[in-house]
Amino acid sequence: MYLRALYLRNFRNYKDACIEFGPHINYIHGLNAQGKTNLLEAIYFLIIGRSFRVNSVKDLIREGADSLYIEGHFLKNGIEQKLSIYLSPKTRKITHNSTSYSSLTKLLGILQGVILSPEDKNLISGGPLLRRRYLDIQIAQTDPLYVHHIVRYSRAMKQRNHLLRTRTVESIEIWEKAMAKSASYIVKKRIEIVDILKTRSSILQNTLSLGKDKLDLYYKTSAPIEKDKEQLENYYRERYLSLRRREMEMRTSFSGPHR
Repeated sequence: MYLRALYLRNFRNYKDACIEFGPHINYIHGLNAQGKTNLLEAIYFLIIGRSFRVNSVKDLIREGADSLYIEGHFLKNGIEQKLSIYLSPKTRKITHNSTSYSSLTKLLGILQGVILSPEDKNLISGGPLLRRRYLDIQIAQTDPLYVHHIVRYSRAMKQRNHLLRTRTVESIEIWEKAMAKSASYIVKKRIEIVDILKTRSSILQNTLSLGKDKLDLYYKTSAPIEKDKEQLENYYRERYLSLRRREMEMRTSFSGPHR
């Protein structure tokens, strides 16, 4: 897979631009504040549907414009493909070849990639939310079911939190069951990907340090990770039940893969 061309309209400082890429390493150079990072940001937006620098779409729209458009042409599995995104503060249109989508989450897995930036040091020094988000983005690009469970877990937890705040136990078990099922899948996939990262990164660390340093990675969770998905699901259902009274006092769910 490789990105052949990128077309931008009203994205950051680009009013109208078309950039072509080669199949090997591409070197982008120029003076400061000319838009080099903006190109990477546009490519990243095509990959996951969000910026790695800002949260608001309005910050991506060129000053004086009311919308932006990004279009990428790429080769995947030997087939020419096109991916485009039109965004305004009130409208979004995502098109992959001849298929239209309404949700940016549908972008995940179409054009795959990872960005390296100076802010990545925060994966080590920052909070656990950054590491969870990093893992989730990488897994989601290759596992559509993971995206389903992330969305499902988030929606179910939102409903459960509402019931906790109103101190209502009716129907809460339904949402806890949905959370437990998705939580077991999320945790197992995270453990799997961390093991892969550990194997590959420990080899690189050994090479860089000439065998003097050892790198270890592990997924830290209170859940019994040695259990299979069904056992893990039962664990979460029991845990949500046991913590229900306390979490009603806290008015939120504080146990699960979101923590």
